[in-house]
Amino acid sequence: MDNKLKIWELPDEKTILEATKEITKYIRFLHPDIVKKIVDNNNENLNKWKKGLKSKGVDADIYLWEDCAVCFPGVRRYKGSERSTSFRQKDIDTSSLNAIYIDDNDYPKHLWSYLFTNKPFRKQGPIGYTLAHLIDHNDFTINRRNHELEIESTLPFYGLFTSITNTVYLPNNLYKPTDFNKKVRLMIMNRAAYLYKDICALLPNGFTIPEIDVNDPWHIDNFEWADLYEGNLVNVDNFVKYRNEKMDEFLDR
Repeated sequence: MDNKLKIWELPDEKTILEATKEITKYIRFLHPDIVKKIVDNNNENLNKWKKGLKSKGVDADIYLWEDCAVCFPGVRRYKGSERSTSFRQKDIDTSSLNAIYIDDNDYPKHLWSYLFTNKPFRKQGPIGYTLAHLIDHNDFTINRRNHELEIESTLPFYGLFTSITNTVYLPNNLYKPTDFNKKVRLMIMNRAAYLYKDICALLPNGFTIPEIDVNDPWHIDNFEWADLYEGNLVNVDNFVKYRNEKMDEFLDR
């Protein structure tokens, strides 16, 4: 009996490139006008929220920085065994976890939900689509970003969990281009950086998304992109009100 591991042929880079060109037509980014409203409101509340997080024993710098697009600073996703402790026990002291709340995957969807329905997220998004994060937001030592970004800091940045410039909607029936392939991930990160560079700092100081050369076949100009999702800016204002009230609730506990 042959016990050797099977070695099957893998798609080469050209094949992956051509497949990705079909997928980018369906990746849904938010319009910069929406992002700007969140960034402006963040800057207005920056000092207040940093002070509030610090009073809770939370490192504010891993959630907030100038011109960021983080929607719920202090909220991050559980990791590992935290699901059975912090996530399930809402009254637990999360300061030891560097958070004011441990979430499953709902808070990154609240703004999108306001754009779709003018209501907080209710476990239902666009039919056939799933929210995906572009850059890893969990602990620095166990994810991919130390291989993908230009790094001058060792801080985690949990703020990316609820940053609206770090999320896109993808169709369920296509492979997830935000997973597994470094070149695909970097190219989509470059798309986000291009869309929001004039209004937002996607990452805190010490982290940079490497730029893809214009002559590289993976440059964003070589791909066709879906229209940006504009939604209703009145709904964004309603979301900002909801978000600010939610942050007051978290910080007043």
